[in-house]
Amino acid sequence: MSRTIQSDDRSAQLIVAALCIATAFGFAVLEVGVFAEVIRNAAGIPDDSPEGLGKFVSAANRLLTPATLAAASVMPFGVIAGGLMMGFGRPKGVMLVAASLGALVLIASAKGLVL
Repeated sequence: MSRTIQSDDRSAQLIVAALCIATAFGFAVLEVGVFAEVIRNAAGIPDDSPEGLGKFVSAANRLLTPATLAAASVMPFGVIAGGLMMGFGRPKGVMLVAASLGALVLIASAKGLVL
């Protein structure tokens, strides 16, 4: 009988957690318009930029340069940490090094695709 009570408590906790996540997601969706405006202003995308796909390409081009610089500045820390992990015999170090380099390559290749 105690197992049933515990499983009911667990399912109630999961339902409450799901409702909290859904509420937070709803508020985030409502606020996206404000954040999109902030990003557009920070990227320097003018109001008279072309509509449709041209506007998307312009925004992506202006946002990818700072993203590439940020990834390039953080990537050495991931490589160093992964190297230290491998040095101490942790096999997950290879994954950290590959993820650090892969993220930089992915962002840089997206920059080439957008242009």
